[in-house]
Amino acid sequence: MKSSESYSAVILDLDGVLTDTRNLHYDAWKQTFDEYLRNYGQGPFSPKEYEQYVDGKPRSQGILDFLIFRGIPITSSELQKLGERKNKLYLSELDQYGLVVFSDALRSLKRWKERGVPLAVVSSSKNTSKILDRLGIRNYFNVEMNALKGEELHLQGKPSPDFFLEAARKLNKDPEECIVVEDAVSGIEAGIDGKFGSVIGIARPGQTGAKELSNAGADFVVNSLEEIFDLKPNLLKNWRRFAKFINGREMALFLDFDGTLSEIVPNHTEAQMVEEIRPILTRIAESIKVAIISGRDRQDVKARVGIDGVFYAGCHGYDISGPGCFHFQVEEAEIASEEMSEAIQKIEGLKNKYPDLSIEKKKYFTAVHYRQVPTSLHSKLENEIKNLIKDYKKLELRKGKMVLDLAPRLKWNKGEAVKKLCDVLDLEPGKTVAVYIGDDLTDEDVFCELQSWGVGIKVGIEGMAGTCSEYSLRSPSDVVTFLSKIEETFTRQEKQWRRGA
Repeated sequence: MKSSESYSAVILDLDGVLTDTRNLHYDAWKQTFDEYLRNYGQGPFSPKEYEQYVDGKPRSQGILDFLIFRGIPITSSELQKLGERKNKLYLSELDQYGLVVFSDALRSLKRWKERGVPLAVVSSSKNTSKILDRLGIRNYFNVEMNALKGEELHLQGKPSPDFFLEAARKLNKDPEECIVVEDAVSGIEAGIDGKFGSVIGIARPGQTGAKELSNAGADFVVNSLEEIFDLKPNLLKNWRRFAKFINGREMALFLDFDGTLSEIVPNHTEAQMVEEIRPILTRIAESIKVAIISGRDRQDVKARVGIDGVFYAGCHGYDISGPGCFHFQVEEAEIASEEMSEAIQKIEGLKNKYPDLSIEKKKYFTAVHYRQVPTSLHSKLENEIKNLIKDYKKLELRKGKMVLDLAPRLKWNKGEAVKKLCDVLDLEPGKTVAVYIGDDLTDEDVFCELQSWGVGIKVGIEGMAGTCSEYSLRSPSDVVTFLSKIEETFTRQEKQWRRGA
């Protein structure tokens, strides 16, 4: 499996990634701007404005972008005075409060250094060298790019990729060989523009959120630098490696539905397949064996996908149908039906306390959706449900994304369903490559099953720690691109298979 350690170099922003100077910068900017804004009768500088117009940019550029937003003109002499005042306030706060390296950052720096991974630090601050010395981490970096060096080389600041590209050049690496780690939207945009191998956003408490970093184009969003070691390479950026692995062998394509073929929506009943997928997948199914494996009831997912000639596995593979009148069910699941009915009644009683709880009854499962329940109540709700069903010996809880599945206590899951389908389709390991795409914890059973003879692809920008998948895709829109490449590259090579077989 390829992780972040397979990349040749790592380029890290300083403020907010390695140390918490972000709050000191914001306080200094706020004091500077608030005083200036009062002269124009305008309201105070806000955290949102810092995030959008100032964070991560060179000092002068941040001032100009913010004041343009506010519609306030400024002369070059005023621009210089504001920059000098901000820096003076920042250094004063730096002396007063001091700095520490984030503990996860220090452990990660040590780990990269031990493995001989070249490191660069990039910052739009003119105080970068002073901060690295105070933190005692200068010796970890092969290259330091700061505002002073940027001025010498006439480089543009973020969101331009100039600083990152210069860091890669000094490391003697091509951009696609490097990881960029940033906490600011402007830094993510710079990494994307520079076409780096992977652009990773870090969403620390009180800083730019995961959603904003994702919307800016981050390949992944992590909460700790240590999570980077578990990340999987984006398949679209590693297409040649994937295609080489297939190497002319037959392919079978297995896909999850929610979060893979459809976007995740607040209400599970409103999920729809991404419209561009249907015609592509219909054409692929003419020559490649395709199965949709979902936690939804089989008839439900079949209606939402609406493609003939593919296999549908509902209830995480307990109920499967396909071309040629094929139908398979795990009959043993019926033994849990009585306990299931009793448990559902108890769980429905919780709706008085949690009115946003949604209970979806299926043929063999019951899904308890809590996506719309306030986040602060999630742990309490999960514990209450666990206590309610603890005495039922024929039932178990399986956790997914904002859902708890009440399931029969049997050795059956999506991984077992894929093995069953492989038998039905006469797929032989070595001669066939099974490819599975999913986004949830329930998909891990398939990823682990395919480690030795297939390819697992996880959809999403978070939650990669511990996954058995080999590659990643950012979102269902990436799945569209992936399927288009499958059609273009492989369907001409595959023989049309008989749907009645």
